[in-house]
Formats: sequence, structure tokens, C-alpha cells
Amino acid sequence: MRRLFAAALLLAPLPLFSQATETKYRTPPQAIVDVVDALPTPFAVPSPDGKTLLMLQTPALLTIADLSQPELKLAGVRFNPETHDQTRSNYYTSLSLVPVAGGAARAVSGAPAGTRMRYATWSPDSSKIAFTLSTQAGVELWAADAATGAARRVGNLIINQSLPRRPFEWMSDSKSLVARVVPAGHGAPPNTPRMPAGPAVQESRARKAAARTYEDMLRDEADARSSSITCSRRWCASSSTARPRPWRRRG
Repeated sequence: MRRLFAAALLLAPLPLFSQATETKYRTPPQAIVDVVDALPTPFAVPSPDGKTLLMLQTPALLTIADLSQPELKLAGVRFNPETHDQTRSNYYTSLSLVPVAGGAARAVSGAPAGTRMRYATWSPDSSKIAFTLSTQAGVELWAADAATGAARRVGNLIINQSLPRRPFEWMSDSKSLVARVVPAGHGAPPNTPRMPAGPAVQESRARKAAARTYEDMLRDEADARSSSITCSRRWCASSSTARPRPWRRRG
């Protein structure tokens, strides 16, 4: 009897364990899906001449794939060290151009389906729009013609978009762009040691002082090296007719 009771105890958790290992994401009823996935109102960015609106459509929420990327948390910045891209910031799923005076909207076309675009910016003369496009291989720089909506990649640059700010700027001629790119021969980020060499020591001088709290601060020299390597960049100038070239500020 005791042996039968012990065998029953051993077998009892098996169905529960089997169910736990097979658990997957589930989709709620369609009525809830429609509410949660309802697209927000697009952002509107007027052109410098005030004649056209650039409509930026964002998703309702970041996807599970977006939040499952490799991520480094250094100096208050969260980014993917493999693609030098941001991991938590929102993006655009589509761009369109709407005449202020009235007329049909023109979709910005040419980019691959299902892409993530960021930092869409008008050129000074309102003739073009530049934006970054995130891919599995890295971040690309693209430009679209405002008259037709046709977009294409600018050169073969891989943009460093680790920092949460626009990684490119239009030049005054509205034909050239200066971009922050990943340096050639850029290696993988260093492996951070899991076990510290010694204890973390903080010294107090027995006086009160205001101290702000920041998240994801650099904890040691290994974090500092990782931040320096993964956020390293060089500036390149590029246009629709010329090859990208290193750019240096005058003076």
C-alpha cells in the first residue's frame, strides 16, 4: 500500500508539468483584439513650406518580438548591441503625404513590408524626407521624394542608432545628409564578467547631500568599455548622386 501511495505522489505532478511546458501565448476574443490593436491617430509634421503634411503612423503597442531583442542597459540607454538600434522606443509602420490645400494622400513606397521607420525629417526645401529603417542586419538610411512618395536607400551605410536621438542631419543644400554610422571593422561588444573582482564600496562623509536616482547606470569599468565600443560612431556625408564619404567639421 505504501509503495502504491508513493508511486501516486510521483505521478501526480506529471500532468501539471506537461501543461506548463506547453503553455503558449493565447489570443483573446476578437472584440478585445480590435480594441487593443486599434491604430492611434497618426502624427502630422508640416513641411517647411507649409504645403504638405507628413503623416506618421505608429503601432498601437510594441510587439513581443520588439521586446525580445538582445538588449544592453548602459548609462540610461537601452539598445540592441548587435544592430546598434533602439529597443524600447516607438517607430512608424507607414508614412504618407497629404497636401494641405486638399487632394489625395500619397503613400511613401519602396520600403520593405513590415519595416520599422524612425526620425522621418523634411529636407530644408521640402522636396525630400529622410528616415531610418531598422532591419535584422542593422539600421539603414532612406530618403523619399515628396512629389512622388518613392523611397530608396541612401548608399550602403549602417547607422548607429543606439542613442535616443536622430542619427542624421540634412545639409543646407537639401541634397546631402550627414549621418552617424557604425565604424568599419567594428567588433562585437566585450563580454562582461559575471563575477566581480571585489565588493562595491561607497564612501559616505557623514553629511547630507541630494542624490538623484537614475536607472541603468554604469556600474564598473566593464560597463564603461561596453558603452564606449557599442556607441562608437563616425560621421559620413552622403547624397543621391555621390558615394558616402567621411565628414569632418571645419574649424
